[in-house]
Amino acid sequence: MKSKILFLLFCLSFFQVSLCAIEVDFNATNLWSNSSGSAIDYDLDLSQCFSIKDNKFNIGVGYNQLNSTLDFFQNTFHFCNVNFLYANPYFETKTNFNINNSEKIFLAVDKKEFLLNEIKNFYFKQEFLIKINDFQINPFAFFTKVNRSDGEFYWVNGQIEVPFVTNYGINLKYKQNNFMFSYLGGNLDLFNTDAVFLGELFTKSFNFSYKYDIQIENFSIIPQFCYNYILGNFNISLTNQNQKFILFPFIYCNIDGNFYGHLINPKVDFKFSKNNFTLLCNLDTYFFINQDGSYLFDYKYKKNFIFDGSSGSETSQIDVLNHSGLILFNLHCNYQFSIKKLFIDTYFTKCFVIPFTFNEDLKSEDGFKDEDIKNWLFSGISLGMKIKY
Repeated sequence: MKSKILFLLFCLSFFQVSLCAIEVDFNATNLWSNSSGSAIDYDLDLSQCFSIKDNKFNIGVGYNQLNSTLDFFQNTFHFCNVNFLYANPYFETKTNFNINNSEKIFLAVDKKEFLLNEIKNFYFKQEFLIKINDFQINPFAFFTKVNRSDGEFYWVNGQIEVPFVTNYGINLKYKQNNFMFSYLGGNLDLFNTDAVFLGELFTKSFNFSYKYDIQIENFSIIPQFCYNYILGNFNISLTNQNQKFILFPFIYCNIDGNFYGHLINPKVDFKFSKNNFTLLCNLDTYFFINQDGSYLFDYKYKKNFIFDGSSGSETSQIDVLNHSGLILFNLHCNYQFSIKKLFIDTYFTKCFVIPFTFNEDLKSEDGFKDEDIKNWLFSGISLGMKIKY
């Protein structure tokens, strides 16, 4: 009986310690809005933290939902995640599981329509952090896959599957210096409606980055430079046997290609904190200093009253991203205050997305309309509140 009472007291004290570290974070983001509809992202995260001497434990769960009714993108995504953290003065381990589900994704790009009936995705990430005086070692790895799903992809009806995507690397930190090396690789497989293999896209990326932390009283400035080398290849083989719908124009058509690119990513993070107010400004730039590739299209048309039975091959260059880039400017401000035992953090975020190019082929002659500017200004806004007890 005495042991049961001691166990009950331990459980109550454990619950009390845990309860004092409950954190609730909710935010809603207007990703994009126009006259056809809007894409709004909702995010809710719950976490519970407790400590035993120098050992810290954190358990978190989250739910994220994206609703889009835009004319060029229609869908509802559901994301669920669970994460675990253990930390002491010399060692940390983080584990994250993520399960995603989505039904009937519609996407329209340049008058080409794509429909995917369902996506189910599993994601796992593991990190370790070892601290030795001023030196930190942080190896990490993640794995994800997307289950096979059928759809209509403008040129072909069939199924797609992402059997694997892997990313692993290491972060090294010495005082204010941070180095990161990583590798990312994965492939996408294409099948017809009878699950016959048609082709694949394989891509991989090598990444290196360096950043330096500068702390000056209430200010923090972190300049960073990243370099990515991206390459991939793809192939697809379609015939009148694996594409049996009447309007398929070919007896056969084969497409083989490759691409590569050198992507640089300079960015600067600025932070100002005073009293209970914090201002964060992130300037992030992605620019393809060089992107190139080519493909070979080999074909033979059917011979009937619609098609002439001709055959041939064509080659073309793939350089649509060459000398093009994207600027992301993220403005985030938050204010903290307390009411009795509640600590409340309210925050506002606005992200500005600015595409740019030095490639004449990508310049639009239409320019920006007033409605486009209005949509751009009021999209990418997030409002949120974090409550800790």
